[in-house]
Amino acid sequence: MFILVIGLVFALILLFLPHVLGRSQTAMLVQYEILERRFQLKRSAFSSKWGSGIGERFSLSGAYGGYPVSLYDHYHESKSGKTLWTSLSLEMLFAGELEILLEATDGDEQARFDRKAEFVKTESPIASYVIYSDSQTIGDRLLNESLRSRLEEFQGKGSFRLSKGFFEYRESGRILDEATRIRFQAALMILAELGDSVAELNRPLT
Repeated sequence: MFILVIGLVFALILLFLPHVLGRSQTAMLVQYEILERRFQLKRSAFSSKWGSGIGERFSLSGAYGGYPVSLYDHYHESKSGKTLWTSLSLEMLFAGELEILLEATDGDEQARFDRKAEFVKTESPIASYVIYSDSQTIGDRLLNESLRSRLEEFQGKGSFRLSKGFFEYRESGRILDEATRIRFQAALMILAELGDSVAELNRPLT
């Protein structure tokens, strides 16, 4: 009898779990659909053997400002547990070995990137952001007047990173509501402008 009860409990869990998990996924896909239309992005789905709503993954890809762009969520496991991130990434391989971190002073701790040992805190022209790099002067050279204005107005809680030719903005959690989607839209514009600024830095003198 006990085994029968346990089996019934597990059957009910398997029956209702996809519906419970699917609510979050449905909310995310509503926001993804808006991003698809607004920025002409393409959605990709990665199916799961567990069925709809369990383990299915979705991503968006396309181009913005001349840069290949991708948006996706992913998990990270550590000793402290599992963290879910959503990352918006723009490819700009011309950046070479240049690496930079921009962290909001009152931002999301879980969204912060690991810092290399050689990174140092550099002087930031924006009070609300801390900059880490192996270059002490990168902040003044990278953040022009337009970027400073954008970042000062930006209400994002995540972190920016340029590494291995990709500029990325990351937050913990998924894009489940309009406010989060609007933050990522603003981050997309900032990333593209950061890419243009890096291109100017790398432009050879004539």
